Amino acid sequence: MKKFLAYLGHINIDIIFRVPKLVSSGSVPIEDERKVFGGTLGNFALIASRFALDFDPYAAVSSETHSEYLKLLESRGLNLEHVKVFQDTRGPFCYIASDRNNQLAFINQGPNLVWKPSRESSLIDGYKILHFTTGPRDEYLKIARQSHSVIVFDPSQEIYLYSKNELSEFISLSDIVMCNEEEYELIKENLNDNDSPTIIKTMGSRGVEVFDKGNKVSVKARKVEGHYDTVGAGDAFRAGFYSAYLKYNDIPKAVMYGNIVASEVIRLPVIDFDEPWSKIESIYSKGIN
Repeated sequence: MKKFLAYLGHINIDIIFRVPKLVSSGSVPIEDERKVFGGTLGNFALIASRFALDFDPYAAVSSETHSEYLKLLESRGLNLEHVKVFQDTRGPFCYIASDRNNQLAFINQGPNLVWKPSRESSLIDGYKILHFTTGPRDEYLKIARQSHSVIVFDPSQEIYLYSKNELSEFISLSDIVMCNEEEYELIKENLNDNDSPTIIKTMGSRGVEVFDKGNKVSVKARKVEGHYDTVGAGDAFRAGFYSAYLKYNDIPKAVMYGNIVASEVIRLPVIDFDEPWSKIESIYSKGIN
């Protein structure tokens, strides 16, 4: 029997420094700096583990820099057999400048430069859904070409690394594309009107738009009074989305749950999120606001 989800992405050590305002040039003072466990997959895993979501993480990390992070993920009950641990490199690391509302990230790929997930036979027919986010795009394309699973393409901040041909091919192979507003501008240039995937476009405090077969569904965001930081909000959305999608098989409804989880996670550091799925269900039953 197929498992529900394989999630391929980064398990990063993040160096997050808060600044008063993100600018394109010049000198900006750092107000606060901290080292945290993060990454597109890492954040997703930390949150989804609280919901006991049926998924396997696929990633590449260094034994030298990530041993404590792996211990934490293992303590959350995650299956790490598909997390490739390399001995002769460091990372991945991500340096993130944040002004509380927006971020700018700089990534050191580390072992992702030599990781070969296309050699994992389990990714061909072992899961109902394959979710591809940040990581080795050439390897991800190899898998997507062969897999019999539902393909979710979520290039995130690395969309700008894709050539036009790579981007067009990955979109054509995908059943669902997840993106933010900036990424959507690149994605829509490469859509085939006759065979477009379902697109889930996140827009922060303005909610989410779902495009499917020519129809658009708008899902409003949940209001938050004050927040700690938006770093990891997108990964939190995805953890909520898949937890609800597994249960209800309804994309707009799953998007609503994703918005709820994101709004709860940004109240505190991702690693400290500890709400059970029953709390998320309770919030949903009372209305998204």
